Amino acid sequence: MGAQIKPPRGTGPYCYRLHGQVYHRVSPLYASDQHKESYGQLYIFDSSEATEKRLSNNQNCLQHVFEKLDFMLREINPFAQSYLQMHRLVQEHPTTSVKMVFLEDKNLDMRRYNAPTLCTEVAAIFVGDNGEPPANRDICVYPVGNTCQSISPLNQCCDPMTYPLLFPRGECSWNTGMEHVEERRTAKRTRVTQLQYYAYRLSQRNGFSILHNSGKLFQQYIVAAYVKTEGSRLHFLRQNQKDLRIELYRGLLDALECRAHNENIRTGKLIILPSSFQGSPRHMQQNYQDAMAMVRKFGKPDLFLTFTCNPSWSEILNSMEGVQRPEDRPDIIVRVFNMKLKELLEDICKHGIFGTVLAYIYVIEFQKRGLPHAHILLTLDSESKIRTKDDIDKFVSAELPDPCTDLRLFQIVTKCMVHGPCGTININSPCMRDGQCCKSFPKQFKDDTEENVNGYPIYCRRATEPVQVGKYSIDNRWVVPYNPWLLKKFNAHINVEVCASVKSVKYLYKYVYKGHDAASVKIQKEGALDHDEILSFVEGRYVSAPEAMWRLNEFNLSHKSHTVVRLAVHLPQQQPNVYQDGQEAQAIERAALRKTTLTSWFELNKNDPSAHNISYSDIPQYYVFDKSTTNWKKRQRGGQNVIGRLPVVSILDSERYYLRMLLLRKSGAISFDDILTVNGLRCITFQQACQEYGLLRGNQQWHDALNEAAQFQSPRQLRMLFAMICGFGEVEDVPDLWVQHQVSLCEDFVHRYSEQTGPHYALADIEELLTSYNLSLQKLHLPTVDLPASVLERANFDVVEEQAKANSYTMQLNSEQRNVVEILLSAVYNNAADTPKCYFLDGPAGTGKTFVYSTLLHTIRGRGDDVIPVASTGIAATLLIGGRTAHSVFKIPIDLNATSTCNLKPNTKEADMLLKTKLIVWDEAPMTHVHAFLAVDRLLQDLTKCKEPFGGKVILLGGDFRQVLPVILRGSRTLTVASSLKKHALWLKFHKLYLTKNMRALESERDFGAWLLDIGEKKSGSTIQLPLQCYTSIQDPVHQLYSDIDFSSVTPQELKGRAILTVNNERSMEINNKVLECMPGNETVYKAVDMIMSEDPQDQLTFPEEFLNSLTPTGLPPYELKLKIGCIVMLLRNLAPS
Repeated sequence: MGAQIKPPRGTGPYCYRLHGQVYHRVSPLYASDQHKESYGQLYIFDSSEATEKRLSNNQNCLQHVFEKLDFMLREINPFAQSYLQMHRLVQEHPTTSVKMVFLEDKNLDMRRYNAPTLCTEVAAIFVGDNGEPPANRDICVYPVGNTCQSISPLNQCCDPMTYPLLFPRGECSWNTGMEHVEERRTAKRTRVTQLQYYAYRLSQRNGFSILHNSGKLFQQYIVAAYVKTEGSRLHFLRQNQKDLRIELYRGLLDALECRAHNENIRTGKLIILPSSFQGSPRHMQQNYQDAMAMVRKFGKPDLFLTFTCNPSWSEILNSMEGVQRPEDRPDIIVRVFNMKLKELLEDICKHGIFGTVLAYIYVIEFQKRGLPHAHILLTLDSESKIRTKDDIDKFVSAELPDPCTDLRLFQIVTKCMVHGPCGTININSPCMRDGQCCKSFPKQFKDDTEENVNGYPIYCRRATEPVQVGKYSIDNRWVVPYNPWLLKKFNAHINVEVCASVKSVKYLYKYVYKGHDAASVKIQKEGALDHDEILSFVEGRYVSAPEAMWRLNEFNLSHKSHTVVRLAVHLPQQQPNVYQDGQEAQAIERAALRKTTLTSWFELNKNDPSAHNISYSDIPQYYVFDKSTTNWKKRQRGGQNVIGRLPVVSILDSERYYLRMLLLRKSGAISFDDILTVNGLRCITFQQACQEYGLLRGNQQWHDALNEAAQFQSPRQLRMLFAMICGFGEVEDVPDLWVQHQVSLCEDFVHRYSEQTGPHYALADIEELLTSYNLSLQKLHLPTVDLPASVLERANFDVVEEQAKANSYTMQLNSEQRNVVEILLSAVYNNAADTPKCYFLDGPAGTGKTFVYSTLLHTIRGRGDDVIPVASTGIAATLLIGGRTAHSVFKIPIDLNATSTCNLKPNTKEADMLLKTKLIVWDEAPMTHVHAFLAVDRLLQDLTKCKEPFGGKVILLGGDFRQVLPVILRGSRTLTVASSLKKHALWLKFHKLYLTKNMRALESERDFGAWLLDIGEKKSGSTIQLPLQCYTSIQDPVHQLYSDIDFSSVTPQELKGRAILTVNNERSMEINNKVLECMPGNETVYKAVDMIMSEDPQDQLTFPEEFLNSLTPTGLPPYELKLKIGCIVMLLRNLAPS
């Protein structure tokens, strides 16, 4: 037997692990001069000489054991006897050729050969040259030769010749003609399969079994049995590559031919390993896509568990016989683990230890030491979701338990849940890569759990006294997260991780379904490019004894809670068709009679009106596809556990790709022509139909927007829209957009100047508008112009009007507000060196901060000076006259750190504006990260060449620290507080001003306002009890606010003072839908065009469009935007920041 045996590194129990292919060979009768006698060649010597030769190669073995074994085999083993008989015949006929044939099937008629000279129980020996050549799988041994002959894994002599100690009497193993006993025989299956035979051989029975007590040899036998079984399946697939024709792999062949052409070599073999072969890359990819279909329906997973077999389980140890150890019985290990896994899933799914489970998947893998482990992904229902750090701490611990309070849990954790240790204290740990732990251990100490950091929480690991575990001192940094209840019940390694965001989906599912690592395309012959997936699979995979035993038992390698129905997506008359070479005509006839799931769906929509509103991907939930009749039939039960999935189609297969896109959106189609018809117009291609539906990126939507706006907007407003489209839209051809709409965009300048110069002024105006989006005419490949800014008219504030407003506002100020205004005006117009320049206006809601800002703005503008009002959010900026977001004015980068700088260049219009301004007003400042203030500070110091805070400019920050602090992505309370301006030395530079009198609350509301203020100042205790009148259902506020409104004639003023606040987007969408239902008129649904921002084509296939449609990332609207005429729409971006 020849194979690459690669035991795992380290000092653990022995594990027989095979890499690549296995070869069984038989040597000639006599060894050549270059080789020592071995195997069957030793039986031609006397026993003592044979023993000496064996001992020379195995010096650690006992001589008397070898002698007894040799004596036994010479007495009872027919293969040993056959070698000796052949040797004697060679000696008797030294000048005549002699050959010995070990027959593939000893029951076959020997008369197919010429009469042999001598027959043994297992072989026929021929003397002379008249013997008929042996069959392909028969084994022929010649007296001499330079090479060994391969033994087919289908030959019944393979096992007894390879394992003479396991089959000392030469008992033949499985052969292709082995039949079932009468009571086991069925009409479809009369013969025993190779898998069934080895399952029979490996089963435990009463009495002593030499096979099960053979230790390491038992592991080798198990691996060899599985590899032979697998090899037979692969051999069938390889032999049928030419006879079975299928168009599914046409794209792969095209790609192979293209690559061969580019490399100037010919195309070689194309050998496909289909998805029907369990464990193949295609099989794993199909399972991955099935899992993603479940994510699309149920959302991201909430928990990720890794459950590893413990060889010290009592069920395993109690099954050992004599001196057996767990590693000697892979059959028992996998059976016990399979039962434990079922019990674990029952605890999770039926008993609900984590809550109600909506869906789950698991995949079985095998460690380098062969132990099986399961990766389990769980999705919980909305009531059981793990959302807060308290939820995380309830189910997951990453600390050593107290041995005084729970000694058993402490013992299990220290034995099963401690990583390594590795790093500097153990650099030889298997997890070490380039001097670092690939699992990032040891972790950092953490006093409190953080809910979400890059998709995963950071668990609480407090700095406690270390404990001694073996020869190492261990603390909480080395503990793998676990669930105490599961750990105590199963006494095994069970890693429990919380999936905190949708970011974890990509990595978890790819990790779970990663499959075998192997290169699939290689140049195997000079000048030819071969694509042999079967060879790559065999050469790339490792097989250990437990894995082989698991597969021979046909235990599930993967499982999911829901049935995923894979639906066909094919072009007209191009459905996949499997046929044998030479039977094309018959295949066409069969294809004409048999419908696919797609064509049958068309028929269903023709005949069943109730199916018209069900999309193709959802149809399996309500109907079942009968393969015998190829028709969809109404489902009687179980639809809640069924999910439909369309196969992923590469964009290179363009028409199928666009057909798939349409099938995801169109329901009730009765034919391909119906899908191609959009608004009564039949499109030529599916791509054109997608274009008409607005599903593709392109310029047409922007042309439509400009054409529509040109009917009622001024040229100036059109130019603003043009700049917005260039700034926010993905325009494929901006010059074409300019050329086609040039007349509308230039109309006012053409009327004022001429047709020749008008476009120049329009382009100059567009150039200035584009600066707000960090764009220019040159970047957009538009004609550049050079006109002075003075020729472009701009609307400025009217000084007289501003003075009048300032006087009016000043008269309405209360004493606190008047004091703030006077202090700020003094700072603006008093050049004394000791006058403070940085101010913070603190005031709870309703104290008139915005009114103070407005008074300052009108007053300074009324004096002919500039003032810049900004706010931390777009909504807050709209409350300031001329207000913009701080990010827009100062060009603050989105990704901030302690050394960030603003992207605003000197000697620009924006820089000049900052230099001329007398005052900067910044509302809702507590919401802004301190790094943003530091970046603006650096910017102003750089522009003014002044090292004073903010370059010596007078700046007024305002807000209420009792309300919202900076929003830190996945940040803890500690990080949120640390990001506040109050926690930085810059805060000491600010002079504090206060407003305390509430000008907004009515007399009857003052008690409620005081109660809110007490909460903000933490005067109400740590627990807040809401008044009963604050509790209500979703329907009540909707009815209370909008029941008296006639939506058919409502005005903006009627809606202006009505709003419902909620804490998350999901509830907000729920309330919006309730309000939308109250409105009259037809609802229009706009669907997003989602795509993954990656150039990797594998990512495009990994994340199908319908999965992206199921996500609602922060800052983006839902996939389906539902609107009615008259409903309120809030823009998420400030489209016109200037």
